[in-house]
Amino acid sequence: MTHLLDTSALCAHFLAQPGADEVDRLLGERPDQIGVCVITWFEARYVLKRCGVSDSDLTRALSLYRSLPLRQCAITPEVVDQAVHLREATSIRLPLADALIAGCAAEHNAILVHRDSHLSALPARIVRGLRLPDTDWRGNRNAD
Repeated sequence: MTHLLDTSALCAHFLAQPGADEVDRLLGERPDQIGVCVITWFEARYVLKRCGVSDSDLTRALSLYRSLPLRQCAITPEVVDQAVHLREATSIRLPLADALIAGCAAEHNAILVHRDSHLSALPARIVRGLRLPDTDWRGNRNAD
């Protein structure tokens, strides 16, 4: 696995928001080398519903993504250890889901693809990141 998609990257791709082209490029080159943490599927459902995506469109979209040869990253004890290590190594607030997703990337030495400023603050010695142009879940550009 070379890259792991955070929920923000997956949603940016689905909603054709800034950064979607980079995710599209990654998916087009070697989808079998792109990973998704299992918790991302839960978060993506929630975020996309809040963006007004209908249940039928959401089901179709998630089925399409799941049909790609993406690597599924399970939450193993090693991933949990990495997530704890990341939380301890930073002074920022790191939500549980983001800690686990970043822990997956760290455990698999994958580049974490995201749009979140708090994920950019994680120590690069533990997890490498590729920050996409950021907007909030409504598509409004964030001002960091």
